[in-house]
Amino acid sequence: MNDIILRINDKEFKAEFDSDDFRIIRINGKTFEIELLKKYGNDLFSFAVNQQLKQVEVAIDPNKKIDIIHEGMVYEVEVKDSTQRLLEKYIKNSAAAGSNGHNLLKAPMPGLLVKYYVQPGDFVEKGDKLCALEAMKMENIIKSNFTGTVRKLSAKEGAPVEKNAVLIEFDMNE
Repeated sequence: MNDIILRINDKEFKAEFDSDDFRIIRINGKTFEIELLKKYGNDLFSFAVNQQLKQVEVAIDPNKKIDIIHEGMVYEVEVKDSTQRLLEKYIKNSAAAGSNGHNLLKAPMPGLLVKYYVQPGDFVEKGDKLCALEAMKMENIIKSNFTGTVRKLSAKEGAPVEKNAVLIEFDMNE
């Protein structure tokens, strides 16, 4: 069973897939059987959802957000797996842990610091890439959850890091 979190218009829903073909999905315990019937061009689709016809327009932006337009309503959808949620939690907790106008980004899990995307003095905004951390053969991109300036890179690229090791120090911009 594959678990993901769907964020639809700022509300989160737990979704579970029974198989790799994504035909059966359970959202907050309610089961939906989904079948793609037809694709019209690049962004218009017909689906059968629990044997009811649904026609939707789908637009995917570069930030991996999906806009689904159905019957004139726009639903902004963001899909995250458990690893992404864990990383966000640690970034948020690390940001809140700072004091005296600066914060720390700590490693959410042990791994290998693959690459920094920032350098000391760089200004970062929410959503900017900070670094890549490889854990369990997966490369995880850690993004900023706040606005600030990079003060110091605390670990070396290519070096192993322990859970909660300080990766980056920031000066916070209010």
